[in-house]
Amino acid sequence: MLRVAAAMMALLVCGVTTAATINVPADYTTIQAAVDAASNGDEILVAPGTYTGTGDEVVDTLGKAITIKASGTPEETIIDGEGARRVVQCAGGEGADTIIEGFTITGGSADYNGGGIYCYNSSPTITDCTISGNTADYGGGIYCNYYSSATITGCTISGNTATNSGGGIFCWGGSPTLTDTVVCENAPDNIFGSWTDGGGMCLAYSCQDSDGNGVPDKCDGSIGDGIHEVPSEYATVQEAINAAGYGDTVLVAPGTYTGTGDWVINPLGKPITIRATGTPEETILDGEGARGVVQCAGGEGADTIIEGFTITGGSADDNGGGIYCYNSSPTITDCTISDNTAAYYGGGINCNYYSSPTITDCTISGNTANDSGGGIYCYDSNPTITGCTISGNTAISGGGISCNYYSSPTLTDTVVCGNDPDQNNGSWIDNGGNTVSDECPICPDTNSDALVDRNDVLAVVAAWGSDDPDADVDSDGLVGVFDLLTVLTTWGPCE
Repeated sequence: MLRVAAAMMALLVCGVTTAATINVPADYTTIQAAVDAASNGDEILVAPGTYTGTGDEVVDTLGKAITIKASGTPEETIIDGEGARRVVQCAGGEGADTIIEGFTITGGSADYNGGGIYCYNSSPTITDCTISGNTADYGGGIYCNYYSSATITGCTISGNTATNSGGGIFCWGGSPTLTDTVVCENAPDNIFGSWTDGGGMCLAYSCQDSDGNGVPDKCDGSIGDGIHEVPSEYATVQEAINAAGYGDTVLVAPGTYTGTGDWVINPLGKPITIRATGTPEETILDGEGARGVVQCAGGEGADTIIEGFTITGGSADDNGGGIYCYNSSPTITDCTISDNTAAYYGGGINCNYYSSPTITDCTISGNTANDSGGGIYCYDSNPTITGCTISGNTAISGGGISCNYYSSPTLTDTVVCGNDPDQNNGSWIDNGGNTVSDECPICPDTNSDALVDRNDVLAVVAAWGSDDPDADVDSDGLVGVFDLLTVLTTWGPCE
């Protein structure tokens, strides 16, 4: 029996596989050669130095559950694409047990996606890395596509560029988690697409670090404290947005504000509040018939807030004359969105590709789309619309709202009426309190206090027999008995 037990123990011991440590450059001169030789669970320990490659990328982790770790600091241990190739590729279904730790990742260049790190259907762990000086069409620093949700901790992502968007990080169908990470001074934007804040995040327009503690001034104890005033501090709203950091507020005094490029304002993916200090009637963002008014295409979430403006005069060559959302879901509150046009979809608001903004207490009227969605157009998007009036908009179809391809906006306490040729084209969720009608209900509120009462009766009586448009509540050209009856039969709250 003792001999049998000993034999079984020997078999068990022989069957155990011990994870190996592979040293670069002692065992292999390149990181890729070490990866090629590694098995799941192995650690590749990389000594200080600069490591380059020859193919399309310097390092491809090949789907292996391995740790690639610098033995020195990121400043000492550099993986360099030399401007000729991508630096790191994870495209083999890597998970959190594929770990890249302690490197400077730089010099990456990709013809299309992910100059620094490219993730496709992969979610590696990226820790204590400096990712800078990389470039691509999309995702200069990091590109996350198709269920790629990398865990990024203790990293600095700065000075990367994208020809199109996602200078720092581009997310398309993936949502990385960023913790204790600095993202700053990437062009044209820091982050495009959805991401999760794991805590300690610093997302800043400027990397300036006056006290040398490794944290940009904007994020060093002042998150959410920055106030940027227009026009006293900045001449245009966009200039104030450019200067704003994570959590800052742009306060806009009454006036009319225009722009020079394709849009009057672009929040640049920043979680900031852009707020009018006066009423929407007093504070106007005007496209002047030459450009769109608001573009949200940088992965804006609910913490990007646009509040209290009239958004008008927008003209888009394609979609979204008033507000254009692409893979972005900002909060839009207490705005009047009127008299905007789009060549194709969404005269007032265009919600495209996973864009589900929260739209509250807004008036969306008099907008035109030359195809669908005069007021609002949705494509693969599900906005939440509460307390709004959507009226008098025009399109070939879906004069009020047009929804396509898995889009179902949720409407609550909202009036959709008087749009041409129809009120809604597509599915929507009725959350209660809504009115959808070809004719808009008459609200004889002569003094705009949202209440029909004795003051409105007195206004009608005072203008009796005239054509005063404020008192002619039934719009028949004469103030008289029918106007008085309209006031009496709609007594109470009215908008």
